[in-house]
Amino acid sequence: MQALERILAILESTSRTASAASPAKVAEETGLSLSTVVRLMQSLADEDVLVRSAETGQYRMGPRLIGIVERATQSFDYRAAAQPLLEKLRDITQETASLHMLQGNRRICIAAAYTTQPFGRIVPIGLPFPLAGSAAGHALLSQLDPAALELVLEDICDGSEAEAVRTAVSTVRDRGYAESVNQSVAGVRGIAVPVGDDPGLGCLSVSGPSSRFDEAAAAEALPHVRDIASALLSMRSPALRASR
Repeated sequence: MQALERILAILESTSRTASAASPAKVAEETGLSLSTVVRLMQSLADEDVLVRSAETGQYRMGPRLIGIVERATQSFDYRAAAQPLLEKLRDITQETASLHMLQGNRRICIAAAYTTQPFGRIVPIGLPFPLAGSAAGHALLSQLDPAALELVLEDICDGSEAEAVRTAVSTVRDRGYAESVNQSVAGVRGIAVPVGDDPGLGCLSVSGPSSRFDEAAAAEALPHVRDIASALLSMRSPALRASR
């Protein structure tokens, strides 16, 4: 492992600890020798990247690194960063790829790459749509904790519809994606994958005419949607998400 890889591994290990990390724990997680970890952590502390407690000898993230993260967060445009990935997904699937977010008890599309086929699904950007009855809506609801989900369902559904949405959300959580056919829009099939379990990251969707984007096409597209969702998730570290 090269020097930079070692430093990154140490920082990632330290950042996963709620309070402070001991060199022994970091060595165990990274597979590095304890002597190497002690030396590098002390060097990072000398540069204010880490802070060492004089009492416990443990380390936590330092002001220099926190400042870098804060400045990066302020200049980070999730929508702009997602656009090339949406275009890549559109080119792979030949259908419209879109990124959706929760907005109150509705969903909105914040970015999209539209199909170049002669006809296809056009998802309006910025307009609010219902959560119930769509792949994107169910994927977004799957990111909510149980209490938050029930609050939303109280506002958007009656008793029987709420139970159907609960079942759909449970299915998303079990298999990791949502699918809808002829629900929110007649003649349209959509699949959606949550971007992690943070509601602030939204969900990724591919949709198109069900006559063309059929069950087989959707199954073929799903691994690519998962891959792009993972790429979106990797853009947003826990530190960046916490400072939204």
